[in-house]
Amino acid sequence: MASSSSLREHVAELLTWEDAHASFDSAVSGLPEALWGTQPAGVPYSPWQRWSICE
Repeated sequence: MASSSSLREHVAELLTWEDAHASFDSAVSGLPEALWGTQPAGVPYSPWQRWSICE
């Protein structure tokens, strides 16, 4: 079984890897401050609520 250190490294890599998906920062760059806490139509969370799930 992998050590907890290598597991942490792997999880960190999965959360920061951008080969297939945009990072949170790049996905919300340019998002107007007025929209930060709003939920888009048809989506059950705001961008910030989604990020808190990942943390």
